[in-house]
Amino acid sequence: MPDDRGGVAIVSFAQATASLPRDIRSPSLLDVRHTTALHTPITSDGAPLARPARPASVATLAVAGTLAALALLVPPASTAAALAGPSASAERLATVTAGMWVWKAMLAIHAGLLLAATRVPLRSAARIPLLSAAATQARVWSGEPLILAALLALGAAARLHNLGAGLWYDEITALVRYARVPAGQIVTSFDSQNQHMLYSLAAHSAIVWFGDGAWALRLPAALFGVASLWAAFSFGVLVTARREALLATAILAASYHHVWFSQNARGYSALLFFTLLSSAFFIRLLRQDHARGWRLALGYAVLSALGVYTHTSAVFVVAAHFAIWAWLAARAARARGWGDIGAAAWMPLAGFVLAGTLTLQLYAPVLPQLLTTVTAPTMAGVAVEWKNPLWFAAETVRGLGQGVPGGAGVLVAALLGATAVGAAGVWSFWRRSPAVAAIMLLPAVVTAAGMLATAHNLWPRFFFFCAGFAVLIAVRGIFMLASLTRSARAPAFATAATVLLAAASAATLPRAWRPKQDFAAAREYLERTRAANDAVVMVDLTRFPYQRYLGTGRGWMEVTESADLARVEASHRRTWVVYTFPARLSATSPELWRRIQRTYTRAATFPGTVGGGAVVVMVRG
Repeated sequence: MPDDRGGVAIVSFAQATASLPRDIRSPSLLDVRHTTALHTPITSDGAPLARPARPASVATLAVAGTLAALALLVPPASTAAALAGPSASAERLATVTAGMWVWKAMLAIHAGLLLAATRVPLRSAARIPLLSAAATQARVWSGEPLILAALLALGAAARLHNLGAGLWYDEITALVRYARVPAGQIVTSFDSQNQHMLYSLAAHSAIVWFGDGAWALRLPAALFGVASLWAAFSFGVLVTARREALLATAILAASYHHVWFSQNARGYSALLFFTLLSSAFFIRLLRQDHARGWRLALGYAVLSALGVYTHTSAVFVVAAHFAIWAWLAARAARARGWGDIGAAAWMPLAGFVLAGTLTLQLYAPVLPQLLTTVTAPTMAGVAVEWKNPLWFAAETVRGLGQGVPGGAGVLVAALLGATAVGAAGVWSFWRRSPAVAAIMLLPAVVTAAGMLATAHNLWPRFFFFCAGFAVLIAVRGIFMLASLTRSARAPAFATAATVLLAAASAATLPRAWRPKQDFAAAREYLERTRAANDAVVMVDLTRFPYQRYLGTGRGWMEVTESADLARVEASHRRTWVVYTFPARLSATSPELWRRIQRTYTRAATFPGTVGGGAVVVMVRG
């Protein structure tokens, strides 16, 4: 008589499975926790065996061999000369040559790491992952892909509209000094913190393809902005309900600030994209209970390295991730011992190490320049208000007010409401998972500490990479506060409130499409108004835009000192002065600033959307 115990076991398992909640029986595709019992060899006590190392594939050997050959054969001096160009100074050429030696060394290291990775036998499980999967994971519902696609399409339209409006100072310097020069000179030049390496390369490519104009210069920012909407949703479904992730994406798509930065030819929208995706990979690394290979660690490393290559402040995000992993690993080790936490728990460390080596590889040609430029305090010895935390707070409030319809009263009410919603969201995330809450909050804290420690200007734009986290926290707060009503319709009320918030934000988008700085309008006004023998004086940050980008007419000159301005006034019947960013001008040239304010009359003001960036025309005589 055949043994039917197997059939009974299968029926019992099916009945038990049918009684489970639907979300547990049908996990999301984005949930990286998988059962391993059916395909992982185990010992008699249930512990998984170590997976034997597999021989390197032909493709792996070919890549490692190519890297090693380049490390051996590329001549540093001649390669540096070819990249830097014939106009490079001897001093710069020497620093690039030194950097190329580092570049060659990193190629050799990566070849060795690639071969070593194929020989490391991964212990197959950690038994308990460092981070539990979110309990709110749900299946994809039928209308979700269509809504997400519509949000991305609307987001793209909002970010491409009027993309060529007036450039501001940082965009102009990026265009002239970096985007317009050959790619070899871009990757071998880091003489200013205004150099966002990856963005400069992307902008250079856009200009080559679409022509030298503001629209092409900003196109990579717009594309990264749209991509960051998708990245926000991808991160959101890992940490909260899919409905909340979709609503957060809608708010970002209609956000004045998100559109503004997506039309800013700098690396901030790209930094947001890489921060969100690298954080998603980090969460997946922490949640895996089985070391299945190096793909997650490699993906995290590549995204993090590209983030740092976009803007060096992204190193603070990686530092925050490292601190969170160290805390979780130490907690697991206290419970089970360091030798028993499993290979999966060590995979994030592999990602951090590889992120560091890849970043060194990317920055190697400019490494000596990078160390000098990044460690130098901005505007050393100048008491500018941009370094004052109180100015930072006031400027942050002013900037947030641009995305709030209504007057000051509405802004105050919005700030009070945002504080309550944010606190509720943080509490909800923290109660559910302190580690997830730390992933969303700690990068901003570490960035602020790093900026203060290096005496850097406290510009709010340096925190735009937190925008995705902030919106997710806000949406979670709205749903949590709605749940306090204990009404069955609380989720519907929270959804409606969030949709109304997105609609109100969309009403402010026309403000984002205005010129960031209107140097062109100021020039047209001066050429139309001044007399033939009048002098037009450019001071401080107006000199570069007019001399190197827009050009100037007859009688335009630059001055840096009050005495120089006095000499110009003595030889002309009437003198015009054009300036911008008074906070900087008054700090760097106080005597010149006082003379302008004391003896000149304001003739015209051309506002811009950059804080303090209005172009002001003064006249004397």
